[in-house]
Amino acid sequence: MTNFYKIRFFGGLGDCLKMITEQTSIYQFHKENRLLIYWVYSDMNIVDLVYSRFNGSKIKNNQWAYIRDYDKVEDYNTGHTTTVSGSYPVHQALHDLLKEFNFFYLTDQNYFANCDAIELNNFRCNKYPNYNPNRQLKGLYKDEKGGLIFQQDDHYIMSLLEGVEKSFCFQLSGSNSQKIYDVNHHIKIFKMLLDAYPKSKIFLIDKPNYVVDQSLLFDDRIVSLIGKVSIVQCAKLIQKVDYLIAPDSYSKYIRKWVDGKQILLCHKLDCHPNERQILHDAFNIVGLCNNPDVKLLGVTYTTNNKNEIQSASFVPTMNDISPEEIFNAIQSYQPSS
Repeated sequence: MTNFYKIRFFGGLGDCLKMITEQTSIYQFHKENRLLIYWVYSDMNIVDLVYSRFNGSKIKNNQWAYIRDYDKVEDYNTGHTTTVSGSYPVHQALHDLLKEFNFFYLTDQNYFANCDAIELNNFRCNKYPNYNPNRQLKGLYKDEKGGLIFQQDDHYIMSLLEGVEKSFCFQLSGSNSQKIYDVNHHIKIFKMLLDAYPKSKIFLIDKPNYVVDQSLLFDDRIVSLIGKVSIVQCAKLIQKVDYLIAPDSYSKYIRKWVDGKQILLCHKLDCHPNERQILHDAFNIVGLCNNPDVKLLGVTYTTNNKNEIQSASFVPTMNDISPEEIFNAIQSYQPSS
């Protein structure tokens, strides 16, 4: 039996990867069934904007509203690797990442809008037509592993990890200008890690045109991959290393897909003043809270017996998190001798 679903991606790369992370049954379902997921990408809020032209209705002439945004399949493969801001164009990044999984099928907007496949529920899905809450890719299996696990190794990434005692991947910044850790803090934690693990390597990742402060590269065991690897290679590195250390950004979802150890640097954001809500939306709904593989630094929170966020308090800035806290978080994963 063929099982058809569809998903419309919105917003930044992290938003899109979160939508996948919410499908907790996707990995197991793919292994046991014939799965096909149609997908398209739309800029943030374009759905609501288009629907408003039909007097608030999502239906016109008994069909789902046609949305013209990255209309044709070929629009997703523009050949560009970065935007003017230096980040990956989301539609291009998704195109490259999802090509690694043969059950994702990129289609055009018109076909997507009117096909009968079931809409996958996510934090941006507003129960569009063909949404069926009883047929979703979540909660179908006991101890299910969500997300996408890259099966094909990349030779270059594997060569970087060969013979390494411990591997650390540091994402240097996020999409928000507040999500940048101080250079001197980075230097201090790098020195602590290299002293503790002499045969380790530290890999630096970020958007392709991010300018790395050269003072960070004080040791040949620190390797900058910024602008040197593709988004797919970057994702495979994120899944392969021993530890990911990152701000609140897209990488945390890719890492969650393999239940890998990660330390996330959290802090108050001007653009998201509701601290409890941001912790719920960006972390809790995808299983990053109360997770033994995930250390959330810079935030304290409480949950109720349903694992819902009751309260949350963030430190004012990322630099309120000390290098010692990061080092201790990494050390806390180590088995006691």
